[in-house]
Formats: sequence, structure tokens, C-alpha cells
Amino acid sequence: MKIIKAKVYIEQTNSVTRYTEYPTGWLENKSSIPDILYPQDRTDQGTDEKGLFQILYAVVEDDAYEVIIQSPLTSVPTREEIETYQAKHRAVREVVKNEDNVIKILAKTARGIELNQKEKDVLDPEKSEEGINKSRTFLDTAENDYKAQI
Repeated sequence: MKIIKAKVYIEQTNSVTRYTEYPTGWLENKSSIPDILYPQDRTDQGTDEKGLFQILYAVVEDDAYEVIIQSPLTSVPTREEIETYQAKHRAVREVVKNEDNVIKILAKTARGIELNQKEKDVLDPEKSEEGINKSRTFLDTAENDYKAQI
């Protein structure tokens, strides 16, 4: 799998975005695109002679990549481009992965019971214990789950 940068034309009315033009082969190969990094706001939109557009980054299976990359609306992104875009549009945040663990430990804390190191690690997003963890980035998912190459 590979990562592709795509320009997608849009129309917007109020807070609704409608995608009006995708790169050639995109819709026909939709099932070969397991992950897409969409913008989370309108700050990165652009305009050219064809109209308003957004940039997307997508993980694409190799066969579909060979078709889609031929479109003038696509290009091969750099790691730096993706990192900058994902930091803005899919920032890492703290997420509760195991609510039961977190609630039990917070209840102990509320009762004044001292926590052992494993329990403290559950509340630490920097640790791998199931509890409060960090969300994954687009690149992490692309490279580790889909084995995508840049």
C-alpha cells in the first residue's frame, strides 16, 4: 500500500460540504482506500480555475494506486507534508481505551487509597497500560496497520 495526496473539488452551503470531483479512478476504487485523512476545518481549502478544493491524504492499495496516481489531481506526498497536515487535522489526543479500568482507579483515588505503579500507568497516556492512552496518527495507522509506504 502507498499514501497518496489528492485534490478533491467541493461545494459548500452553510456547514455542509459536498464533494463534486475526485481524482480519476478514486470512486471506482473506493474499496481499495482503507483510510483517508480529511481536513477538520476550512483553513486549508484552496481555489483554482475549477473552483473550491480540499486536500486529502489516503492509504491506497497498490493496484488502485497505479490507477489513481495517473490523475492530475494526485501526487506523491512527502513525510513532512503528511506530518504537518495530520498535526493540524488529526492531532494526537488522550482517549479512554478502557473505561472500567479508569473508573476503578479513580474510585480508589477518591477514597484516598494509594495506587500501585500499574494503576498509575493506566492513568498515564504515555504508558501502554489499557486505560487512558493517546490516539494514533494517520501515519502510524498507515505504516503499522496497512504497511503503507511513502
